[in-house]
Amino acid sequence: MKALTVKNPWAWLICSGAKDVENRSWRTSFRGRVLIHVAQSLATPDIALDVSYTHVPSAIIGSVEIIDCIKDSSSPWAFAGYWHWVLRRPVLFDEPILNIRGSLSFWKIPERVGISC
Repeated sequence: MKALTVKNPWAWLICSGAKDVENRSWRTSFRGRVLIHVAQSLATPDIALDVSYTHVPSAIIGSVEIIDCIKDSSSPWAFAGYWHWVLRRPVLFDEPILNIRGSLSFWKIPERVGISC
């Protein structure tokens, strides 16, 4: 299964259903479910959410479906000048899958992890 590494707090906001687009400088033709992996570093260290997953690095915390990729999303999360990956049907796992090394772009989950969504 494909995974995407996202910095917190954005990763948690995606999996919890609060963030409905992911801003990327590149377009994707992929449509379907991806696992969301939390990067080691925070996107915005000064944002503090009182949620346990916001402080979990190098872990898979959930999944979401990418249903479109557009430039003109009306979402409040959409940044001008970026591709907006439209997200739906988020899932936040009850427990994060810890100690998973991420990568740039889409990447494949190692079979040893044993995730199926």
